[in-house]
Amino acid sequence: MSQAQGLDENVPMRWDWMTAALLATRAARVAGVIVFFLPGGAPGAAALQTPLEEARYERLSSTTAVTSFLAALERRNDQQARHIVLGHSAGGRPLDALLISQTLDTLAGAAPPAQRLRVMIAGSQHGTEQSGAEAILMLARNLLEGPEGDLLADLEFVLLPLANPDGRDARRRQNDNRVNLSTDFSALTQPESRALLDALVRWQPDVFVDLHESGVFKAKTLARQGYMTNFEAQFEIANNPNINAEVAEFSRERVRPDALARVQRRGLRATNYIGEIIDINQRIMHGGLTLRNIRNRAGIEGAFSFLIESRLDAPHGTYPTPGNISARTAKQLLSVRELLAACRAQRDAIAARSRAARKSQMRAGENERVSLVARYAPVPGQETILIELQRIDDGRLEMHRFRYLGRMAPSDEFVLPAAYAIVANQERIGEVLGRQHIQRETLREPRNCRATVQHIVTRELDAAPRGLASWQSTIEERETLVRLPAGTLWINLRQPRRQLASLLLEPRSNSSLFEHRDFAPLVKPGEDFFVLRINDECR
Repeated sequence: MSQAQGLDENVPMRWDWMTAALLATRAARVAGVIVFFLPGGAPGAAALQTPLEEARYERLSSTTAVTSFLAALERRNDQQARHIVLGHSAGGRPLDALLISQTLDTLAGAAPPAQRLRVMIAGSQHGTEQSGAEAILMLARNLLEGPEGDLLADLEFVLLPLANPDGRDARRRQNDNRVNLSTDFSALTQPESRALLDALVRWQPDVFVDLHESGVFKAKTLARQGYMTNFEAQFEIANNPNINAEVAEFSRERVRPDALARVQRRGLRATNYIGEIIDINQRIMHGGLTLRNIRNRAGIEGAFSFLIESRLDAPHGTYPTPGNISARTAKQLLSVRELLAACRAQRDAIAARSRAARKSQMRAGENERVSLVARYAPVPGQETILIELQRIDDGRLEMHRFRYLGRMAPSDEFVLPAAYAIVANQERIGEVLGRQHIQRETLREPRNCRATVQHIVTRELDAAPRGLASWQSTIEERETLVRLPAGTLWINLRQPRRQLASLLLEPRSNSSLFEHRDFAPLVKPGEDFFVLRINDECR
């Protein structure tokens, strides 16, 4: 979908609220006092200022400042807020979270969501995308002491402002291990991604929101052709083909369109998400389809899952605050608030579908199928789309026509086996399955089983466009009777995460564990694959 598509051209671009926020910030810096603007309200003294506000928008909130601020919110609102630490980063920094609810003890005990819609929001997985964390801190304050307090009648929150504290403090995209956390949710190699997934599994949110920013000025790619992208905010949903069909449809047809309309009415140009544009001749697709990102991983858990990606401004601009952080944070906060409003308006329908999806995972069906591969394909009748780009030299806006692959096309569908047996690399694979909360056991005695053995004929690195599988394998399968030795790792698929187990263990899956660089070498051409499909009962 084009960035222009879905916009109401009759709605004027109103920036009254943001203009007031910027004027308040400027006044504070000049006068030497600190004020802030509550979106939807009037400028005034803050009951509790975030670290960014205290710094007059001149300095980002450090990990230490975030910890102190969340602790202060808990002290001032101890009946509705609790500050916890989910774990620690690769660099030893705390992964702070704040629980907010009118039934705080129930939420803190991680009881399944009941009368209130449970929402989890994570910010700043990339350390150079700073506004997500700042917006979450402002949202937390506003829920407890400001204009968003009315949301607590219907919603409760698990807020994770800094998903990558190492990157924030080092002004670096990755964590201290130099890993991009946002694509680590298949292999879960990093403590930050493991802590975030553990929180997702523990609190079972009905709604999950992942906050990101994307640079409009791409010096090494699109800028060399003389253009910048031109967007303010984009919204994406979880879009792996194995996500519960009712959750996916309601996200796509009801919740996201409502959120977009609300944001547009507030004057912010918001659109459906499209992938990064790095060349004026590329094909346009939407967000990633695999389980490597937390948005799709949350969708597999049954959550209504959303990405909000707002504008990271060009570095050569002149802005009221460094990096335009005041305006960037305001855009993020507005986008989150309006998405929450859309979720609140549909809270009963969202809760019913999310919780039904989780219940269905408890029941293994006969001939249950999974799609191992998802790619984008052409949309019938819409081979191209128009997208607005901005010329760097003179700032003029131009519409460019791109080839369009906007339809999710699942493939490699097959019926789940009864179980998997792993006869080599058991410790390494078992550790990852444990991180993914997949049940498994180690056989103490040999078993005779009928199995499907996959022989890897060829395996090549695929130079496909972004979002597609990185490895292509030619595989021959044979049915045979095997004797599994003691020590075999056994994964019975009569468990809630049975589809996830197949997506991670099948070498043809583009969500496979073996797509990750640490595990790809384990799939060896010319050899039988060490993960066996078990087709019936063993003896």
